Amino acid sequence: EKITVKEGVAAEPVSEEPAVVHPTVTSDSPSTTEPSEPVAAATVTAAALRQAVSRVSPSALREVVIEVPCVRWTDIGGMEPVKQSLREVVEWPLLHPELFASLGIAPPKGVLLYGPPGCSKTLMAKALATESSMNFLAVRGPELLSKWLGESEKAVQALFRRARAAAPSIVFFDEIDALAGKRGDVSSGVSDRVLSQLLTELDGVHGLKQVIVIAATNRPDMLDPALIRPG
Repeated sequence: EKITVKEGVAAEPVSEEPAVVHPTVTSDSPSTTEPSEPVAAATVTAAALRQAVSRVSPSALREVVIEVPCVRWTDIGGMEPVKQSLREVVEWPLLHPELFASLGIAPPKGVLLYGPPGCSKTLMAKALATESSMNFLAVRGPELLSKWLGESEKAVQALFRRARAAAPSIVFFDEIDALAGKRGDVSSGVSDRVLSQLLTELDGVHGLKQVIVIAATNRPDMLDPALIRPG
């Protein structure tokens, strides 16, 4: 079966052998009784396709506004222990995955930044994305909440699906306490369902390969214990 890759052009399925591209006739093609001029055959190999794919942005980048921060560690004064901890948790597993695998160490799935307003929590996350060359998906907690049943959970699923497609990436939740408060403490069940979906994405079967979750809050005491437990 031929796969249409361009209007007026069809190609055989890709294999390691060169594939010959043949011209096709469409309904828009002008009718003629004279034989057309021969068309030079083009070849497409699997190696060429892999090289092209490596240069094309994933489709997730077309659906989500992914910020490309331009913040360096040097732009943030002080807080050297925090910077070093973020390097060890995020940068080192990304740059040296073979060392972590050989030692049997699983990198953390997420990081919680907490402190009073204006202490550079968001700036830290942006600097980490810049220094580690990772895509940055920023979400304010309330943005994922919807009044329609099931829509909030779908939004969480879509967010992580796009983050995996755009890996390596950082998913940054600002004001995570608005999204993942303690279960049973609110009158609406929306937050409970969203938190359950968030925990499923963090610990689910799909995994978070080359995706790190960073959350920021002013009130860590309001977060559900299941979200901040080790592992």
